[in-house]
Amino acid sequence: MGEVEKLYEDQTQANVRCWKWSFPNLKSRHQLGRKSKKMAFNVAELKEKGNFEGRVGYVRASSMASLILATRGSEKLESRNSLKKEVMLSLIDPKVSKVGIYGWPGVGKTTLVKDIAKHVKDEKRFDVVAMATISEILDVEKVQDEIAYQFGFHLDENTTIGRADRLCRRIKMEKNVLIILDDLWEEIDLDKLGIPSELDVKGGKSSLPSQRLDISQKNETCQGCKLLLTSRSLDILHKNETQKDFALGTINDTESWRLFEDMVGDAVEDGDLKKIATQVVERCAGLPVMIVSIANSLKYNKNTHYWKDALSNLKQVDKGDMRGTVFSAFEFTYNRLEDDEMKKVFLLCGVHGPSLLVSDLLKYVIGLGVLKHTYTVEDARNRLYRIIHALKAFCLLLDDDTSETEAIKMHDLVREVAISIAYKNEYVFVLKRNGDKVRDWSSKGFLERCTQIILTLCFIQELPQKLDCPNLKFLYLCGTDNCTLKIPDNFFEGMENLEALDLTGLIIPALPISLLS
Repeated sequence: MGEVEKLYEDQTQANVRCWKWSFPNLKSRHQLGRKSKKMAFNVAELKEKGNFEGRVGYVRASSMASLILATRGSEKLESRNSLKKEVMLSLIDPKVSKVGIYGWPGVGKTTLVKDIAKHVKDEKRFDVVAMATISEILDVEKVQDEIAYQFGFHLDENTTIGRADRLCRRIKMEKNVLIILDDLWEEIDLDKLGIPSELDVKGGKSSLPSQRLDISQKNETCQGCKLLLTSRSLDILHKNETQKDFALGTINDTESWRLFEDMVGDAVEDGDLKKIATQVVERCAGLPVMIVSIANSLKYNKNTHYWKDALSNLKQVDKGDMRGTVFSAFEFTYNRLEDDEMKKVFLLCGVHGPSLLVSDLLKYVIGLGVLKHTYTVEDARNRLYRIIHALKAFCLLLDDDTSETEAIKMHDLVREVAISIAYKNEYVFVLKRNGDKVRDWSSKGFLERCTQIILTLCFIQELPQKLDCPNLKFLYLCGTDNCTLKIPDNFFEGMENLEALDLTGLIIPALPISLLS
């Protein structure tokens, strides 16, 4: 098309005349005619090649394997299965375009929607199923990229409007689409993301309540883009105008024990351990994410004292304080990690989460000297992958299935624990607010002990003339879009022990001379 338009619009070639005379230059016209004829043949050939019989350009559906709660465990939870059926009935109701699931963090919302995604995809209820994690800080481009990747294409546009427009047009090409937006914290502007907000229904009522749809029925009765949203709060779902909402509660004692037993295996057959295990499960308050984490940290160690210590940690928190119980459970898992390298990698993932590229994590651990006795990048990479694998086994890290590049992510509850530990134990200052202004830095006493400062998506109006942080090892500054930041000349003078610096994405007029120190 570009070549045709160029030929058509090139008036200087089309109107060539002989020198001094007014009649056309026959040679130039002949050459132009031959080019046009050849181009017309090429266009016809391309159009013929474009007559595809089936669907084209789809990547294979992303794996549903990286769940906080193993699928084999969740399938045995009857309460989850019954709720799953109710949600799916709502999704195939032609009168409903937005469905919401809400519940306490760690209760299994992400696991449930991934289960639903896999089920409706396997049963061909929707042509395309895509899922993106929103989290507390909405990164519009990341969400768009995640959805586009699952539709099988790349977004190359430079503007937010351009990206949203192209994504919206691509979604509308499908008759049946389910888009899952996980972990909403606020009202979402769907137009800004490029997600169609209205359901286009051509058929009448669905005949689905008791029967499975075949493809022809589905395309006639359930056309458009449906949304499945999750949040901690019902109010957030209402702000996003969901039409059907489902509360996801904790699991009962029977299901809790069944899940724990499934994770630890035959260890609970021991009489002494079973007595302790019963109390441990009770203290997990019916939260699947907690049960799985504790079970994974206990299953390879059948020492009675080890299990009693886990129970003791959980008992230190009031039984009614569910948040405190969760923190205690994950802190127990963190404290039982086998070495400092693993602990430091876990904390780095937490303070930079909820999602982090493995390539960035590799740079950080090398720069900070986290990995001992590694002398090449290849050695460091191999060690890092071993640590990541171990953290996944403890359910502290997850694969980021929706990312084109290799990335890992962390459950929001686990991340809160990681940030809390990093603050208390390592004096890490973390501020992650989408567009919030950084007005007041932490206290002078804390900054003097501070080892890392992580500012993500903050509006940094100006930096202090000098930041006295003699123990600072890592400084990470990431502003809002097109953030221009002038760094004062003396800014780095008080950071003589700085080992890693990341200013990616900032527009900086000039680097200060104090960087030499």
